[in-house]
Amino acid sequence: IDISGTAKGLPDINKTFLDLNIKKLYVTKGDILVAVPKKSLPPSIELPNVINAKGNFKGSMTDFNTNMNIQTDMGGAIVIAGMNGPKGRESYKADISLNNFNVGRLLKMQPKLGRVSVKANVAGTGLDPKKINAKFNAKVLSAYYNKYTYRNLSLAGTYANQNINIKSNMPDSNANFNLDAKVNMAGKYPAVKANLNLKQVNLQSLNFSPSVLSAAGIVKVDLQTADADHLNGTVDITSLQVVKDAQ
Repeated sequence: IDISGTAKGLPDINKTFLDLNIKKLYVTKGDILVAVPKKSLPPSIELPNVINAKGNFKGSMTDFNTNMNIQTDMGGAIVIAGMNGPKGRESYKADISLNNFNVGRLLKMQPKLGRVSVKANVAGTGLDPKKINAKFNAKVLSAYYNKYTYRNLSLAGTYANQNINIKSNMPDSNANFNLDAKVNMAGKYPAVKANLNLKQVNLQSLNFSPSVLSAAGIVKVDLQTADADHLNGTVDITSLQVVKDAQ
């Protein structure tokens, strides 16, 4: 461990102010389990065996700026983030990059889910779901799932007044689509309106079908209640094309 800087306000974490230059922070899974009770960790999470981090942190737990480069035996991550403002009117922004990170191992979902490379950013105000006003973007460069590596998934959207607007596309040769969706979270159940232009999905290549099976078409969704037990709305499919066993 090689960390220099100042710390004020300890041991009261709510009054603590840190100004740290982290040249090297090397910890093992065993180190973490000594400091953090195992029962406090989610059972669905697998910790990396080794974490090697460097960067800086300046501020308190609710008003800070940080830039961290984290390398683990699961993969690498870069986090640049900041937050400030009073409770209820928090302002925040973050840029996150995962480089060939084994998300499947982290979430104990191997071998179905594997390594992921993604770049994402978010900027907004408020942490209360009813008051969040934020913009987000993500580019999934590659993601391994079900023995197939998906590439170049783009996702952009906004969250304001409990409404989520999403635009997404993926030009993958075996999963090619454009999506425009709106989700209203104000009710007991989400309300969803979406237009999906499914240009091509090859279920055999994606390992969801043992034989030739592909489809294309236009899907329009209008669900007043998008809950599995309380579905209410319409789903219209037009220009449908299905190829099964080369027919």
